[in-house]
Amino acid sequence: MNNQYYNIEGKRYYRVTHILANSKSDRDARVLQSWKERVGHDEAKRVSTAATTRGTAIHKWAEDYLKGLTPDFEEETALPYWDGFKPVLDQISDVVYQEKRIYHPKYNYAGTLDLYGTFDGVPNTLVDFKTSDKRKRFDWIEDYCLQVAAYAAGVKYVFGLPTVQAAIIIALPKKEAQVFIIERDELLWFWKRWLNRIAIFEQRQKAIA
Repeated sequence: MNNQYYNIEGKRYYRVTHILANSKSDRDARVLQSWKERVGHDEAKRVSTAATTRGTAIHKWAEDYLKGLTPDFEEETALPYWDGFKPVLDQISDVVYQEKRIYHPKYNYAGTLDLYGTFDGVPNTLVDFKTSDKRKRFDWIEDYCLQVAAYAAGVKYVFGLPTVQAAIIIALPKKEAQVFIIERDELLWFWKRWLNRIAIFEQRQKAIA
């Protein structure tokens, strides 16, 4: 699997997560680099790998659970996140799509949609699953908001469906999951911010070409 792009119908599309990671502000990039230097390369890699592992497990368990299957629960590191996550999954109904590839040829990006369906009684909701060791404030999750705005446009392009709202669900260890609802007007605002991040990404790609 390539972490930079997807190949779709013979064309290369950059992953949304790759664009976000490589279009951060200089300040955010310095904060990340400072953390890596403080904890050391090995520890930074361990933390990143652990987050990816538990995130993959939570996504798979959610997919199975919502299909009426019994999750395997083999990844023990993700188990503390499940009890507080499952009740939020019970607010999801009328699932239309799960784990579907979306893309947008005009802006040359692609991603994998976690879920599109009804959340807390609201249809046409785009749902994105995350995990975190600590609770988040809304002003800390801008990249998550940009991601769902990008995915909403991809859902419109690929499936022809509108997104009324996005629900960002963050699983936490031994705590109730956090839910952030992004209304349609907010999604449009974040879409403009997303287009700006694409422009920054493209400028940086040209600079290193």
